[in-house]
Amino acid sequence: MSQPTYTPYFPLQVAKNLRFLNQNGDLVTQLYPVGSVNGVPNDSPTTGYISLIGANVSTLIDEYNQTTAILNAYNVRITTLEADVAALQLSGITLPSISGQCLNSNISAPLDTITALLVTNSCNYNTVLGTPSALAASILAECSALNTSPAYSQNSVMSGLTGWVTTPSTIANAVNNIWLAYCDMRAGVTQALSQSNVTCADIHINYQGVYDMATRTINFYFYGSSIPANFSTSGTTASFTIKDTAGNTYTHGFNLNTAVTTGVVSCDISASALYQNTSYSVIMSYSVTSTTPALGCSGSIPSIVLNNTVTCPNVTVTPTSSTSIQFSFTPTIITNVSYVVDLLDASGSTVLATKSYVNPIVLTTDVFTGLTPNTYYNIRTTVSAGENVSICPSTLTKTPA
Repeated sequence: MSQPTYTPYFPLQVAKNLRFLNQNGDLVTQLYPVGSVNGVPNDSPTTGYISLIGANVSTLIDEYNQTTAILNAYNVRITTLEADVAALQLSGITLPSISGQCLNSNISAPLDTITALLVTNSCNYNTVLGTPSALAASILAECSALNTSPAYSQNSVMSGLTGWVTTPSTIANAVNNIWLAYCDMRAGVTQALSQSNVTCADIHINYQGVYDMATRTINFYFYGSSIPANFSTSGTTASFTIKDTAGNTYTHGFNLNTAVTTGVVSCDISASALYQNTSYSVIMSYSVTSTTPALGCSGSIPSIVLNNTVTCPNVTVTPTSSTSIQFSFTPTIITNVSYVVDLLDASGSTVLATKSYVNPIVLTTDVFTGLTPNTYYNIRTTVSAGENVSICPSTLTKTPA
């Protein structure tokens, strides 16, 4: 038996509010009254217009029933509210009472009465204290550089005071800083009154350095120097910075108070890079503190240490033949120095030959040759170290016959 063939009616336009997107994302605007595929019924809300209408009507009925239930509940609540409002209007409103405490000597009164008292009290405060904007402006009236200004009660800036508020933002912060500044000022005035004669100018430093070539030590002697007892006596409070003519430097730290007391500071420069044959420029820097009064004093004092010592070496002279003389010496200075050995005639007035050596570091041996047999000669050494020159005594010798 063959299946009946359904021929759908012509497609119908889907109403605007019933249009939908199918599974391919296309907007459906037309549907047959009853859905079918190849003449076989396949009706659903997405294939047939009648089924689509029925499904939406069913949904509307469900929503209607839900809305009806909500409205019924609201009706009950509105009726109750209306009854409550009518009862309040009939009976009148009674505000709760609370204690006014300091506003009315702890008497209990209605809220509106207490509120009126609060408003009056606040206005009275504004009259005495100023408006909130005026109070805020007073916080900013603190001196702009007060944080970094020196304190008087201790050796620090104001922001170093315990409890100091660097950036005050409340009246409490401002009053806190005012009291700290006032107490610091009183401490400073008290110190000034009790020891007004003690200042940095009361520190007197005089010194002179003396160079010892043999030990490569500079002894710095302090004369006519004094430091008030108020100033710190512990730790390294000063230093010597020593510089040679080549720019090499060496720094030696020491306690200034101890140096002034003992009168001398010995500075060993043997292991330094300083040349041993130049004068030295010296800067003595110091920094000392006092707590009573609160002072911090520092300074730099220059000086020159002269080095006029150039040591002549021991020269050994030996005629090695009738026409030659050998000489040797061990240098006494090995940096920034030159040695010139001259061969002179018997009178020591005429230079016949010269040999030069720059910065020798070990025993130096050389020979003058081409001499005349059985003749007297002088061997003379000249040492040049920086700006210092020493002409050493000459040695007389004679070539064999």
